[in-house]
Amino acid sequence: MHIKRLDHIFKPFACILLAINWFNPINWILFFMFSSDMEYACDEFAVLTLSEDKRKIYLKSILSQASVSQPKSVVYTICSFSGAAKKRIKAIINFKDMHTALKVISIAACLTL
Repeated sequence: MHIKRLDHIFKPFACILLAINWFNPINWILFFMFSSDMEYACDEFAVLTLSEDKRKIYLKSILSQASVSQPKSVVYTICSFSGAAKKRIKAIINFKDMHTALKVISIAACLTL
């Protein structure tokens, strides 16, 4: 899903923008929000398309990835930030799909703004 959404292009671009304007705290907040939203979007896709058994495997893979010791490089840590595994797993377990009417209202509100 990351490849379909072109995350492999947008994430390095976001890292470059953050490196250029690293002193602005708003950029840091936006970068971490962007990173976590990317992960949540892929998680949502997985929840909507995978069967119950494959969803369990997906959750186990998130847990195993979180437990692997990562390199301690600052650049690696910042540019590969994927949010807290605990929050992602809770979101997957408690996920409920939006009703079509709510989707239409949300899109209309965004277009109006």
